Amino acid sequence: MACGLAAGVMLLAGIVEISQSAGLAVSPGGLLVREVRPGEVCNIYEVSKTGLTIYNRDDKPHTYLLSTHRPSTVGSKRWEKGYLEIPDPTWCWFERRELTVEPSGTGFAKIYLKVPDEEKYYNQHWLVTLGVMGKPKAGLGVALGVYVRLQIETQTKADIEGKPDGIIAFKPSTVRFDNVPSGRAQEGRVVICNNDNETRSYTITSLLHKKETRTRTYLTHSYQLIPDPEWIALDKNRLRIRPGGTRVLSLTLKVPDEPKYHGKKFEEILLVEPDKGPPGFIRIQIEARKPDVQQEG
Repeated sequence: MACGLAAGVMLLAGIVEISQSAGLAVSPGGLLVREVRPGEVCNIYEVSKTGLTIYNRDDKPHTYLLSTHRPSTVGSKRWEKGYLEIPDPTWCWFERRELTVEPSGTGFAKIYLKVPDEEKYYNQHWLVTLGVMGKPKAGLGVALGVYVRLQIETQTKADIEGKPDGIIAFKPSTVRFDNVPSGRAQEGRVVICNNDNETRSYTITSLLHKKETRTRTYLTHSYQLIPDPEWIALDKNRLRIRPGGTRVLSLTLKVPDEPKYHGKKFEEILLVEPDKGPPGFIRIQIEARKPDVQQEG
């Protein structure tokens, strides 16, 4: 089965290579799969014709072990802001656990994902790390490996029962403004959930307009970076939420009435950062249209 009708996959980086001497490289260097529907098996290859390509650049055959991990346990242990670790890395798996690649050859591994069919798993932004490790051989020392991050975003849903999972969570995780008339204000709202056991203060800023942000890591295919974050006005940029509590964030969008924006699709990411603990983000998607033309007579 596919990930759902709206699912999409983006390649986020090129080839990852640990060293020429190790002879192992993997492509792509990162993946983003969006609109994953809880309860359905997501065959990432079926959706995108994409899996992991493994390059054996040695003159001998090698067998590689394929695995999935929480990001904090392997690799660099650092990742893109706003994504939380996947609750259980076994929700993501390869079609096989081992793959043998011939000398100077390539191998291909399909990736699958299934999020449990529970309401709390909508509106999630997760990371899981995919591992490709050389299978140890007697007398050859420690085998080296490559780690690739898979970013997962489950379907957005405003009317779920209870609160979404995660120490910080949102209802919905994506606010969509479709067919927005230029020059007219549009209203939206998001419920921010503090699932921590302490009161937290949150600061809300534009993530995509920070100098250190790699926008391609976040932008949805076919959307452009919002030209000016001030198109979106928030009723508050800072807020406090008690343990287990929620607050409503209201926002007002106004797309300037200029022809260059007509018919375009724009995206913004609002980073919601607590005084302590991991941040989350709210995705804002905008599809602008031409202003209404009044008929004369």
